[in-house]
Amino acid sequence: MLLHVRYDELALKGGRRGFYEGKLADNVAWSLQIPRTQVRRADGRIRVELPDADDPREPLDVLCRTFGVAYAGEVERLPREVDAAVEACVRLAREEIGRGKRRFKVATKRRDKHYPTTSTELSIQVGTRVHDAVPELIVDVHEPEFTLTIEVEPHYFYVTTTGREGPRGLPVGTAGKALTLLSGGIDSPVAAWHAMKRGLHSDMLHFHAPPGTGPKAREKVVTLARLLSRWTPKVVRLYLVKTTEIQEAIMQGGPERLRVVLLRRSFLRIARYLVGWFKYKAVVGGEALGQVASQTPENLLAAQAAAPDVLYLRPLIGMDKIEIWRRAKAIGTYETSIAPHPDCCTLFAPRRPAVQSTIAECEAAEEGLGLAELELAAVESREKLAFRHGEPVEVRGR
Repeated sequence: MLLHVRYDELALKGGRRGFYEGKLADNVAWSLQIPRTQVRRADGRIRVELPDADDPREPLDVLCRTFGVAYAGEVERLPREVDAAVEACVRLAREEIGRGKRRFKVATKRRDKHYPTTSTELSIQVGTRVHDAVPELIVDVHEPEFTLTIEVEPHYFYVTTTGREGPRGLPVGTAGKALTLLSGGIDSPVAAWHAMKRGLHSDMLHFHAPPGTGPKAREKVVTLARLLSRWTPKVVRLYLVKTTEIQEAIMQGGPERLRVVLLRRSFLRIARYLVGWFKYKAVVGGEALGQVASQTPENLLAAQAAAPDVLYLRPLIGMDKIEIWRRAKAIGTYETSIAPHPDCCTLFAPRRPAVQSTIAECEAAEEGLGLAELELAAVESREKLAFRHGEPVEVRGR
């Protein structure tokens, strides 16, 4: 079986295009768990040889979860005969009709310039015969619902249709690696997904506060990390850090109205340790501006000031709740996220939270709480789990 992968944004990368294409080819091989030699780059697309596969649905599912892929589909390798191309195009067109598509065009790429028929002539010949064979089709060369592509190479025709749509974006790893603050809610898994879409491999950091957060809450977060690991070819690490003592110190000695902001500051200082130890390029959070009291500009600034030398990315900052929910449903995390198991922030929320805290008052409130020692102890006693392709794996080191 032969599959093709097409991309769009990578083609605009100028002198760095080869790097991005190579990383995408590497990720395709890793994701499909096949030798890299079975993945070939060829003039603006990637071809994948799967000699032992009979059903394309599973590998296409994997490719459609691979960032950088715009479209993926089957390729038919044929003798250089027009009749063979027409037969294949008719078969593919009928499959597209089954998906509710009608408007089509034929595009020919004549990579072998010695082939006697021009690209335009071959497209017209094949397109006319396909339309005659499947009269319910509508020719639309400007806005087709699908395109039948014939690639003329020295020994074969390669025939494809547009295929299934992938997630687009940049190949995971091209921007380095980040650490996502993963709660059990809807937003942070979507933020992790968006970071991966822009080329950042994302490990996860979750804070829990037993006995307030029980085993069901932990199981929920583990499931979210497992689901997100299906979107990257690399191992996803999940760090679990217990913050019970930190929260007790804030509750006993800090102003109630600042509780959540102070806790967020502790989270970022803990994340800062991991960023320094393991060379993450950024921390990713699920905040959307103005969504809750802790996500006002003033409170976001006061929290981030606790780790000023850490790049803190908020991919959802301009999204509303409905947009985030739709994305969560599309990527498969929504149903897990809405399970009714509270996280440590939910249990910690004050009755009247501050909406315009300042850095100075947060720093003053932290004096005498002993948070630095508690934070270091918490991160040093962290637990680590790891997942790849949705399954738990054992990893050494960090």
